[in-house]
Amino acid sequence: MVQYGRKCLLCKNTRKREPGCRLFKFPARGTTLWYRWLEACGLRETDIDLRSREPPRLCQRHFQKKDFLTRQLTGMAVPSVFPITVYTEVEGGTRNDEGPSSEQVTEELLSISQDEMEFSEIVTEESIGSGDRESETRDEETPVSEELDQEQICTVDQHRTLMEKLQSEQRRVESLSRELEAKNRIISEQFELLKQLGVQMVTFTESH
Repeated sequence: MVQYGRKCLLCKNTRKREPGCRLFKFPARGTTLWYRWLEACGLRETDIDLRSREPPRLCQRHFQKKDFLTRQLTGMAVPSVFPITVYTEVEGGTRNDEGPSSEQVTEELLSISQDEMEFSEIVTEESIGSGDRESETRDEETPVSEELDQEQICTVDQHRTLMEKLQSEQRRVESLSRELEAKNRIISEQFELLKQLGVQMVTFTESH
């Protein structure tokens, strides 16, 4: 079971370790994006602790520039930058009377493209000078699902309802077509009967 909290699920990045780090909650469970994020991260749904009070999050370093609208993710953003810097926590070996030993942090630097490095630098520079604002909003994470206009989201239930309406209209059109064919047959039969009786039919058409 993957353990997570207010840190990146994959690289363990936090705002404390990287100034300007932004964490984004996973999309709503059960949605198409939820499963796309799991697949992109190489995870299964059983890997996520759904009983945890803290939802799983990813930091901005797992996304490309095209995934962002200013500082927020687009509604269809899917993580695609793997692997990147991975932070590993190592517990200190000694303790003294003054308190617990400080946390040692080691970094395993894996391959990262030049474009991703430049983007990481841009994000960091953008955050410099906004420390007070960042500290006031440090607990704010924006789930991807909120980025979408609710009127533009088509859920499974809405899709099913629309399909039922479409099928109903198709049946109605078919019924009207059958009625029209039946009426045309009756008209043809009446014309034929009148011809047999020697009645001449004159058809008038209005000119415009």
